[in-house]
Amino acid sequence: MKYLGKLDRRIIEMMQEAYLWLWDRSGVYVGTLIFMIQISHVLISKKPPSLISIGAMSIWAIQYYYVQGSSLRQFNEVTRTWTSFSFRKFMALSWAVFIVSDIAILDVREFLSDILLIVTMYIACVQVRDREPPEKLEFARQQT
Repeated sequence: MKYLGKLDRRIIEMMQEAYLWLWDRSGVYVGTLIFMIQISHVLISKKPPSLISIGAMSIWAIQYYYVQGSSLRQFNEVTRTWTSFSFRKFMALSWAVFIVSDIAILDVREFLSDILLIVTMYIACVQVRDREPPEKLEFARQQT
């Protein structure tokens, strides 16, 4: 379990860096990403979605969108709570097992669908900071 905890923290760090890069360049909210990934999951998956699952996805994404738009400090508190939530870790591990079974039966659509679900679980753990000003990004691009 110690190694799984380290792997979990490493994945969160990678998602953090990727999201902050995207945040600085586009300003896209975490809630928007969650909603887009969940819609992609619905389109890829072979199973038809229920109205309850679509509603739950929408509420989850809207909550993240609203909190990030109102207060970054409050948003980071929500994501810290989600990061420490043991259900998240259990679901990530469950979907990892599903990925192995999808590989075993060569089901590409469900494999991609499960990857998207895991990505959603980790995007919900992202901490946000103030965006870097666009002028600073332009200066950094000119330096490289």
